[in-house]
Amino acid sequence: NNENDEAESSIIPATKVKPASWTECVHYLLCYQPPASEASTQYITLHPNGARIVHHLLNSCHTSNHFQKRLVKAVLSYDTSDLIHMAKDGMGSVCILDALLLNARRATTAVTLLERFLPLDSSEGYQSCPLATLATDRIGHHVLLKLYDALPESNRLRMVEQLSHSTSKLTGNAMGRKVSETVNLGEFNQNGEDGWQEAQKKRNDNLNFLEDMISTKESKRTSEEDSDTEASASKKDKKEKKKRKRKHKRKSNADAEDNDKSTKKKKVLDTTASIMDVMTLNQ
Repeated sequence: NNENDEAESSIIPATKVKPASWTECVHYLLCYQPPASEASTQYITLHPNGARIVHHLLNSCHTSNHFQKRLVKAVLSYDTSDLIHMAKDGMGSVCILDALLLNARRATTAVTLLERFLPLDSSEGYQSCPLATLATDRIGHHVLLKLYDALPESNRLRMVEQLSHSTSKLTGNAMGRKVSETVNLGEFNQNGEDGWQEAQKKRNDNLNFLEDMISTKESKRTSEEDSDTEASASKKDKKEKKKRKRKHKRKSNADAEDNDKSTKKKKVLDTTASIMDVMTLNQ
C-alpha cells in the first residue's frame, strides 16, 4: 500500500495546454527571419515546407470564409517591412504574397496591403515609398502588378497617384517602365484622372477581348475534341461490326463445309452398305 501511494504521488498531474493562436501558428510554419539590416543584400529566411503549407491553405477553395479571414489576418500580422522583404523574395512572393492576392478574399486583402504600402504623409518621402521600391525590384514588380489587378478601380487610382510621385525612378528602370506601362502612368501624368480612366477602359476592353478569344478557342477545341472522340468511337464501332460480320461469315462457311463433308461421308457409307448387301445376296 505504501508503495502504491508513493507511485501515485509521483505522477505529475496533467496540465491544460493553451492552444496557439492563428498568428503563432503561421509564424511557426514560416520561421521568417529578416535580413541582418535594411541595407544588407542578404536574403530573408523562410521554411520551405511551412511556406508551401501556408500557400496551399490560402489557395484552398474548400476552406470556409471564416477560416480564410483568420488565416489572411495572421499572415498580415507581419510588419510592413517584413511583407516588403517577402514580396522581393522568390519563395515569399510566390508562396505568401501571390497566394494572398489570388485567394477568395483577394479584393479585401489587396486594399489592406495598399493601405500598408502607402506612406502616412509626404514627409516620409515618395522615393522611399514601398510601392516605388517594389515597382523597381526584379521580383517585387510582379507582386505589385498582381496587387494592381486585385484592387477595385478607385483604389487603383490611389496607387497610380502615389506612383506618379516616383515617375523618374520608375522610368530609369526596366521593371519600373513595365509597371508604368501596365498601370497607364504616362496617361495619368499627361492627361490627369480623365485620361487615365479612358486608358484604363481601353485596357479592360482589351483584356476582356483576349479572355473572350481564349474562351472561344477553348470551347472550339473542346468541341473538336468531342467530335473527334465521337468520330473515333463510331469508327471503332464500325470496325467491330465488320469484324463480327467476318467472324460470322467464317463460321457460316465452316459450318457449310462441315455439312458438305458429313453429307459426302454419309453418301459413301450408304454406297458401301449397298455394295455389301448386293454381295451378300449373290452369295
